[in-house]
Amino acid sequence: MTQFVGEHQRSIDEKGRVIIPSEYRQLLGESFVIARGFDKQLSLYPAEEWTKYFNKYAEGDEKNEDVRRQRRKVSRSARNAKQDSQGRMCIPQELRDFASIENSVTFIGDTTHIELWDSGELQRYDEEG
Repeated sequence: MTQFVGEHQRSIDEKGRVIIPSEYRQLLGESFVIARGFDKQLSLYPAEEWTKYFNKYAEGDEKNEDVRRQRRKVSRSARNAKQDSQGRMCIPQELRDFASIENSVTFIGDTTHIELWDSGELQRYDEEG
């Protein structure tokens, strides 16, 4: 089982790229999935973990409108992503907009996946809790 832990801050470049923390790179894999999270953050899943996560929604009753709605909500924001040779990933603009990501991000290991927050948004979220 994948074990993402810890917290790391990084800067975003003008092209929307960010360097993935080195301790996450191998666990994440060369190809992975990035999607909207439940809060105002993004979630990065290794391909195998994404399949497990998504199957929770895909196995629901197709006749149930709530199941279909949730499955669409989860899948429509997901994007296939890759690391480049320098360990960077490009965050699609629509996902940056959703999470209000501008200059500084915080990677948080959440056991099976990684949360990616705008650093200012994370600070506000922490202060609210």
